[in-house]
Amino acid sequence: MRTLRILILNIDYPFGDEAYYALKHLLKLFGNNVKGIYFLGKAAGLTGHVGDVAAPRNVYDEVSDLYFAINNTLKQRRSTDVAAVHGTVLNNRSTLEHYKKQNIGIIEMESGPFLKAIYDYTTPNPVHSSTKIKLRTPCKLGLIYYFSDTPLKGATLGAGPLATKGITGTYSCAIAIANAIFE
Repeated sequence: MRTLRILILNIDYPFGDEAYYALKHLLKLFGNNVKGIYFLGKAAGLTGHVGDVAAPRNVYDEVSDLYFAINNTLKQRRSTDVAAVHGTVLNNRSTLEHYKKQNIGIIEMESGPFLKAIYDYTTPNPVHSSTKIKLRTPCKLGLIYYFSDTPLKGATLGAGPLATKGITGTYSCAIAIANAIFE
């Protein structure tokens, strides 16, 4: 009988540089042994409703000014682009409407630094500004979000009972990631 050595690592709520350096060092440490990288995020939806679930096709990282085209293994009926920003509450209505006109449907803070860490790991001479990049990943990549608020509509999970609007989306995301890991 063969013994399998498997490590599933969960990192809760890393943002910015913390997220970048955590994943960068994990990729250096485990390299080609990494079989999947998955993100479950809470996001502001520029379309849709609180509690909705969406999986992105592309991610614009506001911090690095890089635009990542990704092969997201987590497919959903709602597929849209993401803007990874410095802080979701730092964006005013005008900025949010600008993103919406650019076909960006999700605003969040996690994916940009993570994707930049993958890009820096997989690219010998990475470009670091104003570039659209077809992200090559060393493994499966999955990003999925539940909408905790829809700021253009003024709706938020904080304004009502979480159990009726947020739990279904959160668990749907977790199940999608678990299925991807164990298939």
